[in-house]
Amino acid sequence: MSKLPVLLLLAAFGLTAFAATPVPVEKHVTVAQVEQLLTAAHHQRDTKVAKQLAGLEMTERVTSLRLSRWQADFPGTKTREALLALADASAFLDLPAADIPSIAMPDDAMRKQILSRTIEYVRTTIHQLPNLSATRSTTHFDDSPVMVTENGGVFDMASGPGQYGPRIPITLTKSGPRLLHGVSMAAILVTYLNGLEVKDAASGKRRGPRYQEMGLTTSGEFGPVLSIAAGDAVRGKVFWGHWEQGASGPLAVLRYSVPQEISHYAVSFGVVGKDSKPQFPAYQGEIAVDPTNGTILRLTMESELNPPHQTFKSSIVVEYGPVTIGNRDYICPIKSEALSKLTNSSTDAQRAVTETGYLTFLNDVSFSQYHVFRADARILP
Repeated sequence: MSKLPVLLLLAAFGLTAFAATPVPVEKHVTVAQVEQLLTAAHHQRDTKVAKQLAGLEMTERVTSLRLSRWQADFPGTKTREALLALADASAFLDLPAADIPSIAMPDDAMRKQILSRTIEYVRTTIHQLPNLSATRSTTHFDDSPVMVTENGGVFDMASGPGQYGPRIPITLTKSGPRLLHGVSMAAILVTYLNGLEVKDAASGKRRGPRYQEMGLTTSGEFGPVLSIAAGDAVRGKVFWGHWEQGASGPLAVLRYSVPQEISHYAVSFGVVGKDSKPQFPAYQGEIAVDPTNGTILRLTMESELNPPHQTFKSSIVVEYGPVTIGNRDYICPIKSEALSKLTNSSTDAQRAVTETGYLTFLNDVSFSQYHVFRADARILP
């Protein structure tokens, strides 16, 4: 079985240590409480609503369907970004009890049948994708310390001096709150050709001083990630999770765990621009499937890393849905998220983390503009 590469890129900060200002107490909220906040803020200015959302931390998972409804009600850029960060950070939490359908757990025979259909789906259906191209759009968030200068300017500690203008002396006076905030965006072309996924890093558009995908980046969403997770899961442990409401009906959620000795999930560590050494950690997660045919519509993978990398916490989620390509419907990746957290470290390259205690990276990825991939060939004389 092939290995699935996942890369954790760490910024080479090279920052001067600073005295961290105490972080405000985070506001833990449920989905219902956010719903109430948004209802009350419906006619308020975009900036004001975004400020109310800043600093909130979910205690329950926000589904993509719910996020879409929230964003549809708030067209402002700042509010939509705040909602996206809030929802993405909740991707690995449990659903609200009200979101779990009141359906009895299937009996042992039915559970085995659902698992069998899922394995068959991985073995056959996902290999029937045509050669295609799609746009992979990434929005990078992190909670790097943001310092306020004497003249009111903003200085992003993770970006380093000189990223926002001339290299002039800057006196840092105070720290803003440690909040997830959008840092950069990138859109590149991805092709899926003869079962291989290729990213064209030279294509597309990038915006932001640090457009490179920092933190945990992923690949293999078009099939390999499913093959790795499903293959490892059946050799590890698979057990019933719960029912979950999907876009067109209830989904069966299977939970799984994979010990390190059979893991094919590769996580690499390194600084941008340098070689990285892969590890194959133990991991666990959920697989949400259509119980009638085994189609996988959501997959999560949360790794458990060993020393000396135990300070890194990494998780990914991939969501799939129907996409029309060349007048046919296929199940393709729609969205993925990569969440990673770097805790206390003593290296100079991560001095900012030493001072603040942690640094969180979040990459939100969407796939769009699917097309059948055709390569033009010409026979030369």
